[in-house]
Amino acid sequence: MHLARYQEAALKTLQPSADGTDPVLVPLLGLIGEAGSVITAYKKRLRDGAGATPSKQQLREELGDVLWYIAALADRLGLSLEDIAAASLEKAKDRWRATPAHERMRFDTNYPAHEQLPRKTTVTFTPTRTPDGRTVIIVTREDGKTAGDPLTSASHIEDDYRFHDALHLGHAAVLGWSPVTRFLLGCKRRSRPGIDEAEDGGRAIAIEEGVSALVFSYELVTRSC
Repeated sequence: MHLARYQEAALKTLQPSADGTDPVLVPLLGLIGEAGSVITAYKKRLRDGAGATPSKQQLREELGDVLWYIAALADRLGLSLEDIAAASLEKAKDRWRATPAHERMRFDTNYPAHEQLPRKTTVTFTPTRTPDGRTVIIVTREDGKTAGDPLTSASHIEDDYRFHDALHLGHAAVLGWSPVTRFLLGCKRRSRPGIDEAEDGGRAIAIEEGVSALVFSYELVTRSC
């Protein structure tokens, strides 16, 4: 069924709002309530175990109620389900758009092999206790050499930030960009001093560290909500 046809049919069963009532209020509250029903069904599984998994029929009914209220709320706000769905897909596609490999590695074009980010490598994170009782992470490259200094979380509150080099490796893998990873893996582009200074040097490293700290903090806030 097309979303436009579904919305049109759903609206035929939408009751008119009472006099003096905001027409948005009932479908908005209904959406919240039906979303709660879906959550409750899953909560029972968490409480009672996998054997209490809601049936597909039950979930279909609960999700159907959510969809009905979305259709009604969209109409009250002057929106169509098809337009909402199309905009949602475009937003997701733009956010998670895959970057072709040749574009990810464009920063390495025409550089010697030893100055290019590795296409495949193994990096080991080893928690290690220091003589003063702290836990640090030692990152080891594929060749067995240490990658950078041992890391603590550098915070009064332990939040596992000492593992954050994983974010830098992610930047290298997904974006083809990471001044920190170039430093850690020994592949800075020293054959071009200007590039090495401006794009792989201290300022670029500080910028990436700031980006990583922001992403890490955002994840902590999201996890605590």
